[in-house]
Amino acid sequence: MSDAFAVSRRRLLHLAGGAVAVSLASACTPGAPAPTATRPAAGQTGTTSGANAIYPTFVPTASGPKPDVPSTGPGYDDGFNKFPTSPTKALPGDPPGTGSTVKVMSIALFPPPTPFAQNPAWQAVNKALNADMQFDVVSQADYPVKLGTVMASNDMPDVLYLYAPAGSSSTLAAANGLPQFLQSQAADLTPYLAGDAAKDYPNLAAIPTPAWKNAGCVYQNHLYLIPIHRYLPGQMFVKNADVWDSELGKDYAPKNADDFKRVLQALTKPQQGFYGIAAAQDSVMHLATFASIFGAPNGWRLDPGGKLIRDVETPEYRAATAYARDLFASGVFHPDSLSMASNVIARTQFYARKFAVHRDPINGWQDAWRHSLQVSPPFDVRPIPLFPAQDGGKTSHFVTGGHLWATALKKSTPERTKELLRIMNWLAAPFGSAEDQLLTFGLKDVDYTLDESGNPTLTDQGNGDANYVPWKYTTQHPFVFFSPDLPNYAQVMADTEKLMMPSAVSDPTFGQVSTTSFSKGFTLMKTLNDGLVDIVVGRRDMSDYDQLVKDFLDGGGEQIRKEYSASIAASAA
Repeated sequence: MSDAFAVSRRRLLHLAGGAVAVSLASACTPGAPAPTATRPAAGQTGTTSGANAIYPTFVPTASGPKPDVPSTGPGYDDGFNKFPTSPTKALPGDPPGTGSTVKVMSIALFPPPTPFAQNPAWQAVNKALNADMQFDVVSQADYPVKLGTVMASNDMPDVLYLYAPAGSSSTLAAANGLPQFLQSQAADLTPYLAGDAAKDYPNLAAIPTPAWKNAGCVYQNHLYLIPIHRYLPGQMFVKNADVWDSELGKDYAPKNADDFKRVLQALTKPQQGFYGIAAAQDSVMHLATFASIFGAPNGWRLDPGGKLIRDVETPEYRAATAYARDLFASGVFHPDSLSMASNVIARTQFYARKFAVHRDPINGWQDAWRHSLQVSPPFDVRPIPLFPAQDGGKTSHFVTGGHLWATALKKSTPERTKELLRIMNWLAAPFGSAEDQLLTFGLKDVDYTLDESGNPTLTDQGNGDANYVPWKYTTQHPFVFFSPDLPNYAQVMADTEKLMMPSAVSDPTFGQVSTTSFSKGFTLMKTLNDGLVDIVVGRRDMSDYDQLVKDFLDGGGEQIRKEYSASIAASAA
């Protein structure tokens, strides 16, 4: 039920383009610089309340079940051990729709859903909404081109999921840029959601403020987009706890980078086909995580003088590259690290017991953990505690923007905009509500059954009827930790956030605009990353590092810096 693949791809695009601003949503938005990985705590209204605010006033949901593992403050998420046995409606009044047709274009991050005519769960949602929700579900590979076509056609659907990987801007040229598209075709949501006006749509007001900021929902002091909230922690190293504890001692924590190398060497047993760690073609030899260990920026750093510094310009990133090169030369990487096409494939080899340390986001190693309990012999997956490069150094963890892109509504009359917002508010019903149960699990005894603890368990039909319909990629309640099939899952994930978030490092360009990053960022970073990987695996000398950085800056990196700097300055004015 996780969107682990989407999140993994999102993080890859962050690395490729320099910031979340390489996404369509963020590419348009010189909003205020995001705070360092914060989420308003329960009871907080945040900093954006009142009639003059642009972002919605944050008001935590007043309905829904009490979490078993409550959020402990900014940057943390609620956790639940079970779904309510008898969930109640969060919105008990009249249906939000008026019986009209609502056309939605969204992305396929799962197999195709069961067609509407044969889908009783989809039919039930439409009945509850009093709306004919019609989805155009587009594959991830085709989405940028289809989105560009839609933007250029001047025929936007009623609800549009804004997503495109970096480097796809050529498909948007006919639309004259995303800001113009939003201004000309998307509904200005400011009168309905800005400040205290959002209280009319309480489930949207419950979306944490950083998600609105970091997803780039505001352009020129107008609110155009609704974010899809996700967790803040980013990629982390996780371990096969069985092998780790037996070889190193229970819960052993590396002391520094040299100690981590020693650990990987101790775990590597080539004669048994088992290695300390592995990578994949989309993980850039884990340079981002090694960079965090060495104290490099999370993409960009704003120095005390106000200058943006790119990660690869820093001595810390260079040291991290040299460290990764040394690790590879020592033989601790699985020999398939250069041939595995994706981190998802590497994950399958991790839980197949081919190596001891894997790198994944929370919703990725959740999947690894689930599978690891099904192999023989089974094992647990747990995060490796953060450690600095040198004794006494500061630990750091690179966080995400806390969102999975964003959604725009078609410009129309105030009455139609309010109807669409009521529908979005219904789709964002709190976790554990009757609405959420229908959206997530479908119909009882058709799409799901109840296990011995009363938790819904999807049938084979349930995935196609409920889970594969992209309701969650239209809008959704704030992210929560919930996987009842995993033992003590909510508490384990809460402990993981507490392990990572005190060392959170954000990126000052989250929510900022760089058109060059959007148009050239993917190509620039692919060239740079390919060169860095060549250095790490010994195909190029370490002495080539400076030239790679110079080529990146000369080829567009300096212009990206200039545009981000201007965006930050404008938002601070």
